[in-house]
Amino acid sequence: MDTNKINKMDTIKQYNEDIHQLQKEKDEYKKMINNIDSNIVRLTKSKHLFCYSTGGHDWITESEDGPYGDTYRYCTKCNMQTN
Repeated sequence: MDTNKINKMDTIKQYNEDIHQLQKEKDEYKKMINNIDSNIVRLTKSKHLFCYSTGGHDWITESEDGPYGDTYRYCTKCNMQTN
């Protein structure tokens, strides 16, 4: 085999290794983001339960403007929303 062909193969091999390393890093970040998302959901539920258990929610109902405006309810203390 000539040196030029060997150098090309080494370069391709290096690209593959770099891509593999970046994919591993990406997967690690995805796991971290999923963990953060789970913590946000857990803390939000705790906040809503705390609001309910310390005097209750203070609900307000609002409607969006326009002919098809949605109506929604939310707590003014903890921002919990209901349909």
